[in-house]
Amino acid sequence: MPQIEGTSRHQMQIFALEQAIAADNPVRVIDAFVSTLSLEKLGFLIKGEGDEGRPAYAAEMLLRLYLYGYL
Repeated sequence: MPQIEGTSRHQMQIFALEQAIAADNPVRVIDAFVSTLSLEKLGFLIKGEGDEGRPAYAAEMLLRLYLYGYL
């Protein structure tokens, strides 16, 4: 079974992801839309405050990924 390879440590330049995304990319609309929502008022339960296990992902980030998957 193949193993997951790590990323190269010999990266020659560092750039912001913001620069790699075009100004008219639909991901920007999704980001702006989700930023305006009040997820608690929409019924999202914000949990994951416990000490056990891995920390939870932010609900806003998961909603952005979910909506982007429908494009």
